[in-house]
Amino acid sequence: MEDNAINNIMKTTETILHTEGLIGEVIHDMMKDEIKALIRKKLTDNPDIRDGIKNAMKEILEAKILESYAIVKLIKYSSDLGLTMVPSDMKKMLSKDMEAIIQKGIENMLIDK
Repeated sequence: MEDNAINNIMKTTETILHTEGLIGEVIHDMMKDEIKALIRKKLTDNPDIRDGIKNAMKEILEAKILESYAIVKLIKYSSDLGLTMVPSDMKKMLSKDMEAIIQKGIENMLIDK
């Protein structure tokens, strides 16, 4: 009987704690919504800041694209370097295989993004 009472208390406590956690999450979400609304209003009231943020985001995106392009070029030149160290009878076979691998990688990169 004593074990049953302890189990009931434990279950009740877990239920209360779970509910408190849920309430905390709701309050947190409400605070985030209020902060987002305030930020949106400030951006609406300050078009120079809004435009500056948009331009900075555009520059970051462009930089990421240039970075990806530079990585592709680095892979290409690294492959070229590797091929200069391969015996000539193997170059043709490896060139075709590497070209197919790189082409597939580029296609996957362009499709995924």
